Amino acid sequence: MQEHEFGFEWAHELEEGITRNLEGISCMEIIPENFFEGRFAHFLDLLREKQIPVAVHGVLLSIGSIDPLKRDHMRKVIEVSEGLNVSNFSEHLSLTEVQDVSLDALTPLAWTQQVADNVCRKVDEIQKMIDKPFLLENVSNRFIVPDTEYSEPQFINFILSRTGCGLLLDVTNVYTNSRNFQFDPYEWIDEIDLSKVQLVHLAGGVREPDGFLMDSHDNTVEPGSWELYRYVCERAPSFMTIIERTGNFPEFESLMAELDKAQQIVAELDDSPYVSGIKPSDGDLNLNRRLTP
Repeated sequence: MQEHEFGFEWAHELEEGITRNLEGISCMEIIPENFFEGRFAHFLDLLREKQIPVAVHGVLLSIGSIDPLKRDHMRKVIEVSEGLNVSNFSEHLSLTEVQDVSLDALTPLAWTQQVADNVCRKVDEIQKMIDKPFLLENVSNRFIVPDTEYSEPQFINFILSRTGCGLLLDVTNVYTNSRNFQFDPYEWIDEIDLSKVQLVHLAGGVREPDGFLMDSHDNTVEPGSWELYRYVCERAPSFMTIIERTGNFPEFESLMAELDKAQQIVAELDDSPYVSGIKPSDGDLNLNRRLTP
């Protein structure tokens, strides 16, 4: 394995802790929509000053909708990133609106050739607009669209292969979907093209009254996700690891303990130097703190 990066998500409540550790930060992931219209400009100014590597992770591009690419939205994402030391851009492989009507959710796609072709067209357009790698993230599915033509890994692999883009592998989403829809998450990982993984997400969720597991990003990472993460680490090249947390925040150091766990897993598998970090949200940033082995 090569050098790894690790991070987690924060809100304003964590800003003091992040600032306190800023000198050790090696990279960050930002949610660009939270910086539109000049919001949280002081953080972007700080990143520009420090030239910390930044991963730009969008949430509202609706890349899976049949509508044309939201080029104005993408231009705003690029504007937010200007002057930053950007390592990559990413988006969710889902749709968030239909004909300008917001769905207020990351809605799963039909795994069909028509949808895949549409996503590929948009990815090609995006990659012409940026000069950094572009990644797609697998999502947590509230439902599975019937009459699909591909399995989810086949659908993702087709898009990655045809466009040349990379993968933001959300391990917790794979684990969550496997519990809700009764499939083997390790077989899912075996089927996906792990050579394309550049980022990994981990998060904690909650169990709804009907037993459905929700990827709510407001709890500690479940043991099942950690086990699947180890499986990925044994098989994939180097990547950034982000622990997502958007609510129900514990003390800053408690969040760092989860980061330490990710580092420990990698350290057990790899004796090369590695990097740790932090991901922010609400402000929505993802920070990565450099540590020594």
